[in-house]
Amino acid sequence: MILQYAKVFGRNMAYRIYGEGPVDVVLMTGLGSCIGEYEQLAQHLSKRHTVLCYERFGCGSSEETERERTPVNIAVECAELLKWVAHQEKIILVAHSQGGLYANQFVRLYPDQVGKVLLFDPLSPEDDLFQRKLTKEEYRKSGVDKTAGLRINLWLLRFGMGGLVKRMMSSAPPFYYYKDFTQDETDYILECLTRKKVYHTALKEYEMSHARENLECLRTKGDFPD
Repeated sequence: MILQYAKVFGRNMAYRIYGEGPVDVVLMTGLGSCIGEYEQLAQHLSKRHTVLCYERFGCGSSEETERERTPVNIAVECAELLKWVAHQEKIILVAHSQGGLYANQFVRLYPDQVGKVLLFDPLSPEDDLFQRKLTKEEYRKSGVDKTAGLRINLWLLRFGMGGLVKRMMSSAPPFYYYKDFTQDETDYILECLTRKKVYHTALKEYEMSHARENLECLRTKGDFPD
């Protein structure tokens, strides 16, 4: 996987550009995800657009950061990355899962920079309703909470069982949903999923994205595009 790096708040952030000319599409990825998962989507979109796909701090090949993993900080970091690449005055945000919440936040901070937003299975600012409305037992059984699986993989990696994590994850999302990754993409995704920092970061992101104080401003239309 050939990547480029930008120095954002003193840390290396990995990214890749698909297509020619100024960027007009920015891909915002899911929880703990890497560029390999979105490579084919980016290539497809690059037939008509110039696409920026990047790995948030602590994900994929990007360095970790001491900055809190709040939606605001993550949106600001994306804006800082955009200073490194030529881009259109109005960009299109294409966001998946956890990235959907960050796209929501980005629009509130930078409404003049966004023309359109496409959200695929996005994390909702109302996701904490599950925890508030369900009993503890119902919540545990629902599968909504992603932290248990993240903690298990982190525990296995701490005890040197990366091979087991790879075998487990090779039949889990994203592979569970999509079977046509190339070998290069598969190798890179699994390599990233055996890095402890990915799970440290994902746990922090998940916590911050469900903290009530980080969600209030995202629950109204505000400056979100029509």
